[in-house]
Amino acid sequence: MKDIKAARRHLNRVDRHLGKAIKKIKLENRKLDRSSPYVRLASAIISQQISTAAARAIWGRFIALFGKNDEINFEKLLAMPVETLRGAGVSPQKIGYLKDLAAKVVANTVPAPAKLKKMSDEEIVEALLPIKGVGVWTIQMILIFYYRRPDIWPIRDLGVKKGFMKVHGKSKLPSETALEKFGNKFKPYRSYAALYYWRSLDN
Repeated sequence: MKDIKAARRHLNRVDRHLGKAIKKIKLENRKLDRSSPYVRLASAIISQQISTAAARAIWGRFIALFGKNDEINFEKLLAMPVETLRGAGVSPQKIGYLKDLAAKVVANTVPAPAKLKKMSDEEIVEALLPIKGVGVWTIQMILIFYYRRPDIWPIRDLGVKKGFMKVHGKSKLPSETALEKFGNKFKPYRSYAALYYWRSLDN
């Protein structure tokens, strides 16, 4: 993301509570991820519902099955024995998801990375949802952290809800409906608002 200064000004202007939190938080510009978005999706699938440490360990063993370049040969993944993947620590359910991802990449039933990059946020969600194990939240994380889209609002994310509760001094988590409505003021920088809510939990 390259609009941090503009986003800070806008968010500070439209909400004083978030503005106070922003003054204590510094967002860093991340290096551009040059791997395939489908590699990032595979990583997201493996990381689902397990700790960060466990996800990192399993991902390391999984990606080592393809060499040393942090890339995935999806044809090889599609043909890979279940036992090999289980040996890397991947659960049976996630193996099914990864095989489905590989099948769709190999068959070109999902857009090529170059085409996907040019699509709108909504088009990317629509294109990736048919992949098993990939929901709206997972795609939103890809849009924010891989594509660096500035106006994604992940209202289902527990961290965003907890950050909102902390920043605004609320006693309970907001509903998704309320959070959706509240976030309208943050447009066109809702991704940054989410980042600040997440980071507020570190302080």
